[in-house]
This record gives sequence, C-alpha cells and structure tokens, in this order.
Amino acid sequence: MRPVLARPWVHVHNPTDLAHAPSWLSLEQQRYATGLFGRNIQSYPVLVAGTLDQMSTPSPHVAFAGRSNVGKSTLLNMLLHGHPDPWARKKRLPSEGRKLDMPSVAPVSHKPGRTRHLFRFEVGGRLTLVDLPGYGFAKAPREVKDSWAALVDEYLSKARQLERVVSLVDACVGVKESDEQLWDMLQDGRRTLMVVLTKVDKVSPQGLNRTMAHVVSQLQRFQGGEYL
Repeated sequence: MRPVLARPWVHVHNPTDLAHAPSWLSLEQQRYATGLFGRNIQSYPVLVAGTLDQMSTPSPHVAFAGRSNVGKSTLLNMLLHGHPDPWARKKRLPSEGRKLDMPSVAPVSHKPGRTRHLFRFEVGGRLTLVDLPGYGFAKAPREVKDSWAALVDEYLSKARQLERVVSLVDACVGVKESDEQLWDMLQDGRRTLMVVLTKVDKVSPQGLNRTMAHVVSQLQRFQGGEYL
C-alpha cells in the first residue's frame, strides 16, 4: 500500500480557499484538473441492476461509494458544478422525472437512503464519475438493502472501465462494518481503493487523529489502498 495524506481538511464549499497548492498534486496535474473539470458534462439515464448492460462508455470510471448521507452527492456536485446542490439555486427546476431520468447533477436527499440508483456523469469525454447508492442505513427495509447490495455488486463486476473506487467515510462516526465489507469486496475484485474522510470539520483534532489511525490500521491489510 502506498499511503498518501492530504491537508488536514479542505472545505468543500470553498475548495479554492487554500493557503498553498495541494502538496499531492504537481503544477501540471493542477492545470490538467482545472481544464478537465471545465469541460462539458454529459449525463446519462440512471441505471438499476437490470439495466447495467447499457453502461458501456469508453472513458475511465471513478466511482464514489459510502454510507447513506456521508456526502457523496455533495462532493460530486462540488467537483462538477462548484456547488453542493445546484438545483437549490435554480429558479426554474425541471420535473422530478427529468431530474431522475437524465440528471445533470448528483441528487442530494436530506433523508438517508433515498438514492437507490446509479448515476453517471461524463466529463469532457475523458472521465466518468459514478455516484453509487448509499448503504448501511439501519432503518431501510431488508429488500431495499438487498437491492442496493445487488446493484453495487453488479456494477463492480461489470464495470470494465473502473479505475478507482473512492470510499467516503464520515469522520464523525468512523469506519463501520459496512465500509469494511465494501473494502473486502474491492480487494477480492482487485479494484483500486481510495478512502476519503468527510465532515472532518465537525470533529476535534484528537478525534480526527483517532479516526485516521483506525482507517490506516484497517487499510494495512489491503494492496493498492490510499487514504486522504
């Protein structure tokens, strides 16, 4: 495992408010990232387990996974649009059907476990970001939990272009068994894993250090893992 540590935290609402450039990115990489995310974004119809055969796209995939309400959609919308919930600032909103069938933003729900589909966003024909459904919501019915697991498992087995899975972990609650189950699944499928802690501004420095130490210790048994 090659560990990579970022700054203590980057505020998702204002990621450009940095005292200095991220140390883990070279100047060339920063320029490329700026140009890439300035390109047009192509959205696709949502997918469920039975329609994943329609997923074929030539660009490499980076998938975002995590427990319900960990902040996946918020992070994706910041990357794609520079806003955590772009629909919230639009005066004329599309119909609910349009927002679901051809989403141009990652849907943000304030009720855990509402995102039950797989959303894809292609950036300039160079990169596809995938928003996987949240998992680990204790109050969800068993059949709903099973459908989430089936969709994620099906995607991981069929996504030939998948280059990396970003596992988001809520720093306020730490690593849960469901997170470790996902990591085991990725390890078995020889997928590259990156762990990102979210909501780190809501915990004390001591609490964050404890969570980081636990994440690092858990990842020691994986090959090709990274943590930010």
